[in-house]
Amino acid sequence: MSRFCTLSQTIWHCQYHIVWTPKYRYRILSGDIAQDVDNCVHDFSERVGCEVTEMKVQADLVHLLAMVPPKVSISDYLGTIKGRTAIRIFNKYKDLRQKPYWGNQFTIDFSFLRLVLFARSSVTRPLYHRPAPGRDCADKKA
Repeated sequence: MSRFCTLSQTIWHCQYHIVWTPKYRYRILSGDIAQDVDNCVHDFSERVGCEVTEMKVQADLVHLLAMVPPKVSISDYLGTIKGRTAIRIFNKYKDLRQKPYWGNQFTIDFSFLRLVLFARSSVTRPLYHRPAPGRDCADKKA
């Protein structure tokens, strides 16, 4: 199987590493909620025509490595995935909606996104783990 995909007049390989968090970075993505988020992302990705290469749901982060065709806007893809997942999670777990800090929003507005160029998916594995506490990049003087 080739790493490239084809459309009618295009040969493409657009693989994105996407990270998003629940609002206020609450650690709620565990157990059944984590499994439902995983199922939702896979279902809605398939409906849009994208392929989930890798996915890791942590307690307060979702890492996703997805193949998104050029005909699908990445912002539309993220809006569909995050929005529809939030609706499904809030409908299934009504106690999350009743908490005063949610304001009926499941994720923050910001997402980390980067294009992965011809790297094997194992390259992104170190990104799943939090960096060790230490000096910040701003602290380094050249």
